[in-house]
Amino acid sequence: MKKKTVSVVLATSLMLGGAFTTFTATQPVEAKTEQKVAQPIVLEDTFNQGSNGWSGSFSDYPVGSEEFYELSYSLKHLPANLDSKQKALFLGGNNHSDDLFMYVTKPVHMTHKVKPNTTYKVDFDFDIATNEAADSFGIGGSPASSLHVKVGASIVKPKTYVKEGYNRLNIDHGDQKNDGKNAILVGDLGKLHTADDSYEIKNFKHESKPFYIKSDSKGQLWLIVGTDSGYEGITKYYIPRIKAVLTEVPSK
Repeated sequence: MKKKTVSVVLATSLMLGGAFTTFTATQPVEAKTEQKVAQPIVLEDTFNQGSNGWSGSFSDYPVGSEEFYELSYSLKHLPANLDSKQKALFLGGNNHSDDLFMYVTKPVHMTHKVKPNTTYKVDFDFDIATNEAADSFGIGGSPASSLHVKVGASIVKPKTYVKEGYNRLNIDHGDQKNDGKNAILVGDLGKLHTADDSYEIKNFKHESKPFYIKSDSKGQLWLIVGTDSGYEGITKYYIPRIKAVLTEVPSK
């Protein structure tokens, strides 16, 4: 707390030989310094006009097996039973390895000012169009509850590298339903309202499970949204909306 010294004039009427005598004194007065609250970084993306900086990719599958795994990422219209005029990020794959990770990622620092060496609390609020019934079952696991939805962030661009004949991700996204340093579990692809094979919009949030990330010395951060599969079969889903709020955590 800073202190300022101000002068206080005490005019005392003392009649000394017909004249007034003025006494001046000083005393310390505390002045409060207001701290500015940093405004959060807010991203809210829909995809009718394009991908808005998001890109899709895959990991945890054998090298050279992209066609066999039927890997597909593109910008597509939502299924006919939903709003077919609305576009979304589409991800699809046929998981033969029981461990396929499908994801989209975006560099926040390319569109927003991220402070260097700063810790942020990241809150996601997004939708996925899924056609997997909650009580379904299949090879290796359920196509619904074994499709683990994850969100997170990293200070390096998420990309694959080759290790022992497999394409692996260069960040720690965990293993299936288990959290990693760079990604946490927020739900699964099981539908809430219908049991047929039609698509349904499912919302994901994680207020009770905060995620924190510290930016690097250049103020770089990449967001990530994806699924870690324990189901050996075909998965296809759409992401029509992603919102993320990055709130600066005051340093101690």
